[in-house]
Amino acid sequence: MMIMYRRIKKASRNLAQESALYYVLLIVSVSITGNLQARTWYVLSEISTIGQALEDSASYGDTVLVAPGVYDIISGEDFSINMKNGVVLMSEEGVSVTMIEAHFTGRAFYCENCDTATAIAGFTITFGLASNRGSIYCHTADVIIINNQITNKRMFS
Repeated sequence: MMIMYRRIKKASRNLAQESALYYVLLIVSVSITGNLQARTWYVLSEISTIGQALEDSASYGDTVLVAPGVYDIISGEDFSINMKNGVVLMSEEGVSVTMIEAHFTGRAFYCENCDTATAIAGFTITFGLASNRGSIYCHTADVIIINNQITNKRMFS
């Protein structure tokens, strides 16, 4: 009984820490951008793919909040997903339930000319394929990449 209590207490603490981190990212994003018109875009309930949310909808200071699920070519994602400068991309419920699977069709993310108001948080990112630098490629970028799990990536030369 005591072991179960400790596990529940630890899981609750981890969830609280992860939630606090997400709120900090949101506050940092708004304070850096000064954008009080920032909007949150919801993937699945409002927009069908992460790529569409980033490329067609979100702008500097916005947040793209991703519902739990698997985001891959079958669900309509087109890889590499291009991060947009100043946009915070984060999962609603964390790495254990929100997966981005590139299925070795390319990089999961490409970040170019993105500043520190740009973030990727709370995903399991798998099966990225690239000639160099793996699943996430950042070129002249200061992207915050936090609380992600990156696995099963391949590089070739």
